[in-house]
Parts: sequence; C-alpha cells; structure tokens
Amino acid sequence: MLKVLLGMIVIGGLGGTAIVFTMNRPSGGDTADDDRYRVKVTSFDMTIPATGELEALNSVEIRNQVEGRTLIKWIIEEGSRVAKGDLLVEITSDEIVNRIEEETLRVESARSELVAAQEAVALQESQNLSTQSRAELAVRLADLELKRWQEGEVATRKKDIEVRLNLAVRNADQRAKDFENSKMLFKEGFISESELVDDQNRLDEATAELEKAQLARQIYLDYEYPKDFEAKTSDLNEARAELDRVISSNSRTLEQKKADLINKERQLAIRASRLANLEQQLAACTIRAPGDGLVVYGTSVGRNPWRREEPLQIGQEIHTNQLLIILPDTSQIVASVRVHETQSSRIQIGMPSSVKIDALPKLQLGAKVRGVGVMAEQNGFGSQVREYTVRLLLEGPNEWDLKPSMRCKADILLGRVEEVIAVPIQAVFVERGKSYVWTPSGSQWIKTSITTGRNSETMIEIKSGLNAGETVLLRAPTPGEIAG
Repeated sequence: MLKVLLGMIVIGGLGGTAIVFTMNRPSGGDTADDDRYRVKVTSFDMTIPATGELEALNSVEIRNQVEGRTLIKWIIEEGSRVAKGDLLVEITSDEIVNRIEEETLRVESARSELVAAQEAVALQESQNLSTQSRAELAVRLADLELKRWQEGEVATRKKDIEVRLNLAVRNADQRAKDFENSKMLFKEGFISESELVDDQNRLDEATAELEKAQLARQIYLDYEYPKDFEAKTSDLNEARAELDRVISSNSRTLEQKKADLINKERQLAIRASRLANLEQQLAACTIRAPGDGLVVYGTSVGRNPWRREEPLQIGQEIHTNQLLIILPDTSQIVASVRVHETQSSRIQIGMPSSVKIDALPKLQLGAKVRGVGVMAEQNGFGSQVREYTVRLLLEGPNEWDLKPSMRCKADILLGRVEEVIAVPIQAVFVERGKSYVWTPSGSQWIKTSITTGRNSETMIEIKSGLNAGETVLLRAPTPGEIAG
C-alpha cells in the first residue's frame, strides 16, 4: 500500500467554509487498487473534531479573606470529597482575638462617651428653653411696664399737673379780683390798710403758686417725660437685645453640643465597624464548604512551569485574597474543547456531540453545545493558530467519577448529509479556485472539474461533475500517469 501524506488543498464546505488538504505523489509504477474509489450515493455525518479537557459545570473559588499575612492552622487533604458545611481550612486567629478584645473596650468607651454627649445635648436643650423663656418674660415685662407707664402713670401725672395748674389759675384769678375789690374798699375806708396788705400777700402767693404749677408742667413735659420714656424704651430694647443674645448663645452652645454628639456617633460607628470587621476576620479564619464538591488546592491550578509551587500545608504563610481551594461540583461535567476560528461560526448552542475521555478510552458520552467563546485565543506562545473555546455539557449524572482536567476528544455534529454523491475528501484537489478530481482515461488519468458541497472530515458532497459508478484517484498522479 502506498503511503499517503496529507498536505494542503482547499475544498468548498458547508456554508462556504473551506478545508485544506493535499497529499504526496507515489514514486511511480502502476496505480494500486486501494488508490481508487468508486463513486456512489452515500450518507455521512458532518462533524468538527476538537480536543480539550473536562471541567466542572459549577465550581467555587475559596479565597483567604483574612487581612495581612496569616498562617494555615489546618487544611483538608487535596482530592477529598466534601459536603456542604464541611470544614476546609482553619487559619491562625490569636492576634485577631486579641485585637477584638482591645477594640471591644474601645467600643464600650465610645458608647459611654456617646451617651454622655446625648445627655449633654438634652440638658442644653432644656437650659436653652429655660433661659430663652426668662429672656422672653423680661421682654414682655418691659413692654408691659412701658405700656403701664404710658397709659397709666403718664396720664395720671399729666392730669395731676393740669388740675394743679387749673387750681392755681383760678386761685390767682380769684386773689386778683379780691385785691382789686380790697383796693376800692380801702379808698372808701371800709377796710384797713393791713387788710389791704393781707389781700396783696394772698395775691402774691397765688401768683407764685401759679408760676410754680406752670413751671412744674413745663419741667415734666420738657425733661421728666422724655427721660422716663427713654428709660422705659431702653429697658424694653435691652430686654429684646438680651433675648437675641440668649437665643444666639443658646444656638451656638447647642450646635457645639450637637457637633460633639455627631463626633461621638462617628467615633462609635468607626469603632463598631472596626470591631465588626475584626469579627468577620475571625469568622473568615474558619472556612467551610459552601456546597458539595471535590477539593482542589489553588496551588494545583495554573501552575507556572518556570516556578515550582509546593502544595498548601499546615504552617504555610498565606496572604489576603490568595486562592486556597477550588471546589468544583463534579455532579455535572463539561468538556472544554477548542476549535479553529474558521469552524467556530458553524457551531450553534444545542448541537449534539460525542465525547471520549483519554483515561477511559472505551467510554463514549453524549453531550450538547452549551456555549461558544466570545473571543478567539492564541494556541500557544508564538503560534499563529487562533481557536475558540466550546463548552460541551455531558448528558446525565457523573457516574464514572470524571474529574476536572481529564483530557478528552469531542466530535461536534453539525448535521447529516443524506443520500448524495460523495467521495473521500483526499480525492478532491483545487487549482486557482476550481475543484477537480482525477478520473481514468484508459490507463492514465485526466482532470475532471467538479462542484463540491457539504463535507465532513472524511467525505465531501459532489454536486456536479461525477456520477455514481465512476472511479476517482485518491492521490495526485505521477507525471507518467497523466494523459497527454
């Protein structure tokens, strides 16, 4: 049998996709029977082969949530199967416990200071009400005093002054008349000179009393009333000013007390937050399984080939957010495989697939496409090949104890071609964008143009150019085998 070496030729495929193959020519001699293929009507599956590894459908990352550098006190053995709530890791917590005790005392002190600040605010509010009430009372009393003076004392005083003045006027008038009568009587000799002098004295006294009454009225109107009015008004204005000062002082003092209260509330909140964080840190020192799964150490995932990383162990120092354990749920498994970017567009979610596990060569499992990667990834450092990741969900429960990272192969079924003329894919060649096959012409071979259709990895549909029963060559002929 001649050895066939696959090379590169382009064949039209499903949806216009091109697949590339070639093969070498034999060194010479007659064409062997196994190099020929009799064209026939057949059916075949269109599949895309892919390789990859198994993954758990669902997995949980367990990371160290304790701040700073800590040590592993105890850790479950890698590979163990755990149930929800099982203990996975214990981290040393002595320092955190000590800090919790210290912070608890600070919280209690801050709470006491807050209570004192609350009481100070309440007391200040009470004092403000009292002092403001007194100041308002002083304003009301000053206002009433001014009204009492204006409507009572001033009116009474003015009335008294007017009465005295009127009496003095009438008395002076009467004494003047009496004196005039006395002078007439004295001339006629009815009264003595002494009696005339007495009437003169009484007139002078009445005149003096009138002047005094007039002067008293003038003094009151010009001096006493303005002075008393200014004093009473000043008292009222001072009481009002004092009320404003009391209100302003009360407001400032109360605001200071409230600001101190807010400060104490913030201090307590900060202390309480620190204490809560420390308590969370303490709780984070004990890590339990959030669900069922298989224990895989974080050091076993994505190992750096240039740096050897030892498995996690008791006494090892760990840092914040370090990946400690991955807990895959192996009850449902997906095959994460990679396909060439030229083939990815043909894959749709829900397409059936078959998966074989390298470690269990006799096992073949059904699967369906669950998802196709959004972006292509480069296949290896320096490689120009770009591939998309396709996730295939294996059907049924994991009865074979399949584990993540097991190598696998998959055939993704794109569809089935039923009852068409088809030939092996290595029989088809392409030259300048035109497809052809080699058909016999006597003892030699000639090019026969064809139109291709859908294809699998091994067969390709012939839409025109060949009929059932014809023979094609499964390799490139040697120069001596080509018809001239």
